[in-house]
Amino acid sequence: MLVKKAEIALTAVLREYMHLEGSGCAREIELRGKLAGMKEAMAPARLVKEDRFQEMYASTHLEVHGMTTRAKNLSIGVPAQQLTMADWERFETPTVIRRQGA
Repeated sequence: MLVKKAEIALTAVLREYMHLEGSGCAREIELRGKLAGMKEAMAPARLVKEDRFQEMYASTHLEVHGMTTRAKNLSIGVPAQQLTMADWERFETPTVIRRQGA
């Protein structure tokens, strides 16, 4: 029961973090720290092991972005964490219009 509650709480934070990932905003940084703290706190208690965390991360990423982490990185060319604000600005133009020039 405790493990299930821990997984639900961790998944909720993961989901919120993924919506902000790469934005560089204060809330993203706060959530990244919260995730690190939750992982660190759950490890000695053996609530969520690293392999289970990776499974949860992958399934949450698929839910939020509709694709795996690898597919997302391939679709934009680089990992989201490496994008600069100038890179993100190109996504403000709808995909249909961006692809007309290609």
